[in-house]
Amino acid sequence: MNQERLYTAVSKMQNICDSINLDDNSNIEYVVLQGVGEDDQFANDPFIVHRITHFYNHNWTGNIDFMHIPDFKQVLYNCRKYPIIIAREKESKEIMGISTIKYDENSKDNIDPYFPIDNQKYFSITGILTKKNNPHKGIGKRIYEIAMRGYHDFNEIYQDTKLICVIDCRNKNSVNALYSATDRINRTRCLNHPMQSNIISYYLVTDEDNNMLEAPTIVVESKSIKEINKEDRPTIEYIKEEKEQFISLLKSLKEVLVKSKEKKPIINDDEAGLVSYYEIEESTTLPKIISNGTEEGNDRIPRKDDEIFIPYQLRLVR
Repeated sequence: MNQERLYTAVSKMQNICDSINLDDNSNIEYVVLQGVGEDDQFANDPFIVHRITHFYNHNWTGNIDFMHIPDFKQVLYNCRKYPIIIAREKESKEIMGISTIKYDENSKDNIDPYFPIDNQKYFSITGILTKKNNPHKGIGKRIYEIAMRGYHDFNEIYQDTKLICVIDCRNKNSVNALYSATDRINRTRCLNHPMQSNIISYYLVTDEDNNMLEAPTIVVESKSIKEINKEDRPTIEYIKEEKEQFISLLKSLKEVLVKSKEKKPIINDDEAGLVSYYEIEESTTLPKIISNGTEEGNDRIPRKDDEIFIPYQLRLVR
């Protein structure tokens, strides 16, 4: 992302944070890491990257496929390149929730296999994580809301950019949080147009023998619309299988998503395997998911804190 677009994205999202903070009487405040004031504690913390790395490492112990946990180098890269939305306690400034809003531009020489739309510029909401056992509810929904409202304002200036989110098909918590955030935006009428979050595609990762290496992943697009679609949420219920669990998940997913003849996939090679991207003929409202334990048995174990701690100066863009 060039400096001008980064500045605009950070500024718009921080403005949304400021607005929410004024109206919220809880002990939680929201900031964009690169948009804090020069006198803010985060701006003067040479170990903020280490704290973020530690937060990710120790607060996600669910299904390892649900979230990519960045190491120190990845967190450092993200801090320099993308807006990072953080929920923190007002007094202690302890991190309670976080998400990186990544930005990419597809080109002839650089195509994202997980969203292979030609010449498309887009943000993706990634890695929304809240502190384990924290008493503050609704943080994930708020972060989704900030990302969507900030994107809406950004898109009024740069209309060539989309907003997406990729979610493991079993991850009911993320799907429900995104649905609730979209609903809140529309109920409160805080934007001049309502927002819609629909599934537009899904992708599969397979080996060369067409064996699925992970569960299907849905791709959701959030965008402004003229009128709210009052369509009821469909239900996807998965069945727990001893064998061929991923194939069973795909079958249940397609029963709801594929309403006509399926399009041919866009296939690209990636380090993780062959990625087959399937566009959906008719986008689908975010479903209610009944996982029936299909996500169990693949818990992540935190790594030891053996990163190299080096001082880091946060680059402010406000």
